[in-house]
Amino acid sequence: TARSCDVKVIGRGTTSVVFKCQDHTGNTFAVKGPRSPTARSACISPQGRKDAALLEDLRHENVVEHRQGCPDGSMIMEFLDGGSLLDVMERNGGKLDESEASRLTM
Repeated sequence: TARSCDVKVIGRGTTSVVFKCQDHTGNTFAVKGPRSPTARSACISPQGRKDAALLEDLRHENVVEHRQGCPDGSMIMEFLDGGSLLDVMERNGGKLDESEASRLTM
């Protein structure tokens, strides 16, 4: 049987919405999914599937881990607390100094 999980919207973009989810075992992860049927069509297009496959193979300590692609174009991803890069910039007056940018990207 399917088990439920706690879900909370943590971000919205032009074409997608991101949810923070916690399953019955306590594992926390993010789910990024298309906001509209048009966005969903783009995600499940051949190019969208190719992009998702590339993300599945990408591994770097400074890149959020892509764990699984779903048939509807959604992606299950590692959850990192602290917000988006935009959130970090807004907390720093709308900019990042060179050392902070290096820390986040290197």
